[in-house]
Amino acid sequence: MIYTLNLSDNLASRLTDYILAHISDPMQIAQTRVILPTKRACRNVKEAFVRKSEHTPLLLPQLTALYEMEDLSVALPEAISSAERLFLLARLCSAKPNIDTFDKAIKIAVGLAQILDEFYLYEASLDKLEEIVPNRELAIHWNESLTFLEIIRKEWPKILKERGKIDVADRRIRLINQLTQKVSANTFQSPIILAGFDGALPAVNRLIKALSSKNNALIFLDGLNNKLTDEDWENIHANHYQQAFKNLLRALDISATKIPLLSTETTPQEALIHEALKPAEQTEEWRHTNLTQDVLTNVHRIDCENPDEEALAIATVMREVLETPEKTAALVTTDRNLARRVILNMKRWQIELDDSAGTPLHHTEIGIYLSLLADYALHPDDGKRMLALLKHPLTADGLFPAQLRQQIRHAEKEAR
Repeated sequence: MIYTLNLSDNLASRLTDYILAHISDPMQIAQTRVILPTKRACRNVKEAFVRKSEHTPLLLPQLTALYEMEDLSVALPEAISSAERLFLLARLCSAKPNIDTFDKAIKIAVGLAQILDEFYLYEASLDKLEEIVPNRELAIHWNESLTFLEIIRKEWPKILKERGKIDVADRRIRLINQLTQKVSANTFQSPIILAGFDGALPAVNRLIKALSSKNNALIFLDGLNNKLTDEDWENIHANHYQQAFKNLLRALDISATKIPLLSTETTPQEALIHEALKPAEQTEEWRHTNLTQDVLTNVHRIDCENPDEEALAIATVMREVLETPEKTAALVTTDRNLARRVILNMKRWQIELDDSAGTPLHHTEIGIYLSLLADYALHPDDGKRMLALLKHPLTADGLFPAQLRQQIRHAEKEAR
């Protein structure tokens, strides 16, 4: 059975409610396999079970992140580490005549690694690169770009073969394909649930199709709009927010209207969210949306003069919410700098926030240290860079960090 959730639904909460409502046997709950997109999603479902159980003993289902599955007993080559891949690609890039510094090679290697992952995830052949522009009738800088793309098409597969490894994205897709084969060839005594996916990846679409034919399998799609007509789906273009689900519907050969909504009622706020997520090309349709006047009842606007004031205002509002027992707050933003400012502001009240996007490596303590080290290696005669490196908490030079910092401060005073 396939269900869809409203965009405003909390996947972890709705999934937990469904399991507890439809599976009464605690042992059957423990035998239920729940496959989710990430480890964070697994943790959210686990926390939802703890909340719903009201602190009574409860056996949890088997929560597994799809991209971390390793219990299929399949023989796959080891995945190359991200750092090893980055530096190997950078070495290949640095051999090109127009790359004069290693930091440039690193930047290009990062881009090549991202392109490589896209090819794996969307199952596109690297051999297609040669067919894109067969006669190379391009400007000089575009021809230069193609020479770098040749690295991942010709040189990179040779390096992986020499090391007996494969890329992480390649391994993940192979694991999903193995799981799909296992699902197709076997019947399962215990329920299996796939939740939180869309139709962006062909491998996941095949897995959903295989599961949809099983009697004891459930699929929860997070945000498919089943109110669109078949004509609406035909007119959906590549930038539409439902494009990924369009791919899935084609793979399943099913109409969106045949997929029931897990929650039967759509509130005005949920309708507003569906409208707000439309692409810019369709914003003129907002004028024709029949929304009630109370949809913005609890929405407030705060005008701020600068980013610091904006972050402080958000932090103050969140702290006010947390002062009310049993209430929680969440900040939804695509601005990572704003999110970091809010997190820092909350620390003044000893409140630690968890950023769902994670912390970029170059903002972690070890990342900053490595950046300072690389920066100093490129400019060894720059005293400021040397001082910044020496003052970093991870710099000890065989001494106690506090002892080294004291010596550095003394040396700096003498130099000044």
